[in-house]
Amino acid sequence: MKTINMEELKKHISDFIARREKIKKISPTIKSDNLLKKHSVELSHVKTFLSLLNEKEFGNQYSLICQRESPDFIISCGNYFIGLEHERLMNSGKEIEESIQSLLDKAAQHFISKHPDLKYIVNFQFVNNSLNFTKSEQPKKIEEISNYIFNYISKETLDFKPTYIQDIRYEIFNETSFHYSPSYYIETLEKSKLEEAIRRKITKVTDYKKKSKCEIQWLLIVIGDKLEYDGSLYEINIDPSFDKVFLMEYHSFKLWQIL
Repeated sequence: MKTINMEELKKHISDFIARREKIKKISPTIKSDNLLKKHSVELSHVKTFLSLLNEKEFGNQYSLICQRESPDFIISCGNYFIGLEHERLMNSGKEIEESIQSLLDKAAQHFISKHPDLKYIVNFQFVNNSLNFTKSEQPKKIEEISNYIFNYISKETLDFKPTYIQDIRYEIFNETSFHYSPSYYIETLEKSKLEEAIRRKITKVTDYKKKSKCEIQWLLIVIGDKLEYDGSLYEINIDPSFDKVFLMEYHSFKLWQIL
């Protein structure tokens, strides 16, 4: 069964924390605390996009002006204002992974609230490499996982082990986080899927211009959730209507202009 390399995971988290501090400098007045989860994710993506863009565009510095609808954002460069529409493409198994990881994140927060001085990075292996639960079962599983990790680490008692946990690995770290290795395979982004994403948006460009009052419109397509771009230069025979189309691998911090 596949397991996470703990050294690689710690490096990834450290790199992520460093990148997060850099991203915080982009439009710090915009708050995501009260946004819907979807909007909060989009905001995180766009801040990362602007961070990468500013590294590439020597002499041009782009700023985030506001988050809205149709298009999703307004950004600026000097005296120019640009409408930016966000589109996210995911691996077909990503929805299941997100549900499980969300549960583990909540279990980690439960652990932190009860044991703030204990800081561990924990990697789970679930039976059949999956975990099924209903919404009503979430609170019980969050408490079970949190309590089991404390008992396992403290060696207080091992009388109870949730039947869905096969094994865990843990190490002391600078912040507590729970993770697992999903079983589905990494997909490579196909040209047809990319073209379909662009086509879904080009019919709305006129509306974006009208509502945002921005003549310049960009499209940002975000991947990275077990969906990767191999760097191929696809010949996309589409009139995009957008002035620029970007493709970004969110977790690896890679950015390409594809149109």
